[in-house]
Amino acid sequence: MDNYLDFKSKIYINDYSVSLTKAGIFLEEAMKSLYFRAYSIILPKINNRDDWLNKIINSSLPETERLQLARIIYGAYEIRNRKKGAHSSLIDPTFLDVTYLDSVCSWILGEFIRLYHIDDEKEIMKIIDKLIERKFPIIFEIEDSVIILKDDLTVADKVLLILYKREECTEDYIVKQLLVQHTNDSHIKKKIREFIKTASIAKKSNGNLILTPKGIKKAENIRIEYYKIDI
Repeated sequence: MDNYLDFKSKIYINDYSVSLTKAGIFLEEAMKSLYFRAYSIILPKINNRDDWLNKIINSSLPETERLQLARIIYGAYEIRNRKKGAHSSLIDPTFLDVTYLDSVCSWILGEFIRLYHIDDEKEIMKIIDKLIERKFPIIFEIEDSVIILKDDLTVADKVLLILYKREECTEDYIVKQLLVQHTNDSHIKKKIREFIKTASIAKKSNGNLILTPKGIKKAENIRIEYYKIDI
């Protein structure tokens, strides 16, 4: 479960390269789990995926596991394991690969829970529903405006998210966006000053504001918390 959540969290902060690595770890653990299910042997590592698939297919597991689940795990790992040289040099496939793996890894984990969980069926369905739930983005951009879609965030959180989305903008821009939801512009400016004082936001020579590495980390943590699956 931890490997799955690591994979999902990297997607939601747009760290697609690292998310592919996390997906690989999750899929290898899924391979080990299915092999243990078939042969009661804990594999320290999957050295040969073709050999693994053949052994699972020829095991005594039910068809749903040895033919369907095993092949989907194998295929997903092959997607994750492709080298960039095998793709078109004009198109970066990483985002497409991650989009596919996002859905298929959720399906794989859902299958493991459905097949092997022994608790109440209603609770199992709640868990699976959380895994496949599609959440709307935390921030929406239209033309030159941004809208924070999560209602219960603080002004400070919203300031960080706007800068995270825009990368660079003026203080007046941030105030203008937030005055749609908040009426106190002095409070917004106070939060911006506090972030500058604590080195989460920096002011460039042209007056524009940007997030420092410290501020980026804070914004990413807000996004991770929003998309976190609590099981």
